[in-house]
Amino acid sequence: SKAHDSCRIGLNNESRIIGELPNFLKEHANLELIQGKEMGLVSNKRHPRISTSCDYFAITKEIISSSFECAQVDEEVDDTDAESSASPIIWELKTRTNKARIIKERRNACDHGVFNIVEFGEKDTIFTTADYFKTLVPDREERAQILHHAATFEQNRVLFGVASPTTIIRAVEVVFTQEIREK
Repeated sequence: SKAHDSCRIGLNNESRIIGELPNFLKEHANLELIQGKEMGLVSNKRHPRISTSCDYFAITKEIISSSFECAQVDEEVDDTDAESSASPIIWELKTRTNKARIIKERRNACDHGVFNIVEFGEKDTIFTTADYFKTLVPDREERAQILHHAATFEQNRVLFGVASPTTIIRAVEVVFTQEIREK
């Protein structure tokens, strides 16, 4: 069946696309991948009945550039403890195999950018944030999967990536507050 073929292509594609992740994060998200691991089924330690299967779990840190294009810098930046900025991120990858779906994803990347961040938690902007999230991740089941990963891992950050069979098309970093994750 077509669904089975698409699933097989996506599964076979994961390792290769994950190999692109360090360069993609560096180029588009200003993040360095420190270490990572492909994952299988993971259960929550405190709630063993809650489990999920993400594609990759990584530790990243923000790349602090030492070159400034500003004419004047008023504050000194202390980057002596760069490891303190390291944080975990869960990676969920979807491979699009249907030509029309690939075109739709590329259009989304052209309209909104190759890399976006959606941050939940500001009560006064939650509806605006939800609308933005729906625009960047139109599929309801994929949005639910992102939240489920965050809740199961008890982590604030999930990176949702969309790829063709050959390359990463776009990614969305979704950031949840603990309050949102636990609801």
